[in-house]
Amino acid sequence: MAATPRISRRTRTTDPASRITLRLGKELIAFLTAEAGKQGLAKTEYVRNLIARGLHARQLDDTTAEIRAAIAELRKPSPTGSDDTTLEVLLEVRAMLRMIATARDPMIVTNARKQALEELTMLRARS
Repeated sequence: MAATPRISRRTRTTDPASRITLRLGKELIAFLTAEAGKQGLAKTEYVRNLIARGLHARQLDDTTAEIRAAIAELRKPSPTGSDDTTLEVLLEVRAMLRMIATARDPMIVTNARKQALEELTMLRARS
């Protein structure tokens, strides 16, 4: 899975390549303005947060699909055994849930996978 780029918190930029212009209807603008106000955010910050949440959702959907595929593979007989794969999946999911609970970071899934692999490597070294 490709890493998702970090979303900058800067609201002002002179680089036109870092801007996206969207044409939105009056009703949608009014809705976004109201929702941003409820959260005490500027409209642009609120829209950035929506985009970040969408990226999180996509990454979590992709990861869920990968986990389901791994579980299907685990059910098949394997001459090499599947204990490491099972443990890796468990550690990755646990790491993701911890990160989701504590941060709004678009790199959550990528970082969770990295953390799970590091933890699995440490556990293998102990064995």
